[in-house]
Amino acid sequence: MDMVNDQVFGQMKYNHRWVKQENIALWGNKHDVKIVAKAYSSKPITDAQRESYIFFKSNLVKISEETETLICKYVKDNLEDISIYWSNAKEYHSADEFNGDVTLTTVLFNQNGDIILLCDAVWDIESGLGIKIHPQYEIGPQDLFL
Repeated sequence: MDMVNDQVFGQMKYNHRWVKQENIALWGNKHDVKIVAKAYSSKPITDAQRESYIFFKSNLVKISEETETLICKYVKDNLEDISIYWSNAKEYHSADEFNGDVTLTTVLFNQNGDIILLCDAVWDIESGLGIKIHPQYEIGPQDLFL
């Protein structure tokens, strides 16, 4: 297993991608998540990934606010479809209401600098929820972003 002590990411281990565990404060809670820098064949972490990681860490409050709004709107706009898969489906108005139903598991930094939050969602156990936060905000099933 390859290891690297990257000047921005810190200690990372290569396992089909560069990975480490980190505690992230988002939506009013701490989340123990995987930080993933996508890479192929042990290729190094890119400068775009480093810049994105710095952006992510520097803007967590804004990212938390923006993604909270996005999740609430996404669920409201898709409530009928969500209800098919989850009988307890309801609209959310804040992170307090969706915490536990949406769980951040991974922050993915693509080689081009895109940042995607990968979340488990109780209404879509197989696909989960993906939230692209950089360079623009987008939300949908993880399949859209992977």
